[in-house]
Amino acid sequence: MPYTFPRWVPGQRDTAPSGPGNEDQTGPSAPLLSIPSLQAEEQILKKIRRKIRNKQSAQDSRRRKKEYLDGLETRVAACSAQNQDLKRKVQLLEKRKE
Repeated sequence: MPYTFPRWVPGQRDTAPSGPGNEDQTGPSAPLLSIPSLQAEEQILKKIRRKIRNKQSAQDSRRRKKEYLDGLETRVAACSAQNQDLKRKVQLLEKRKE
């Protein structure tokens, strides 16, 4: 009969003999999370932080664009008014000339 490996059940302790390399991981110095899960969690947090920064940057960009467009609209209105005023002056001067 071929040898089969015993199945590991979550919560089951490893029954390997103690010795170098087989330290007991249930003591006070046992890590709460394994290194790979910490790295995965850090990657998730980095992604979340990046999304938050991107969202803030997009909001700032939209605000700056709106301020820029509002300034352009104000300038267009002022230039249009000045243009109308200058057109009236030109018409008056042309009438005087005649």
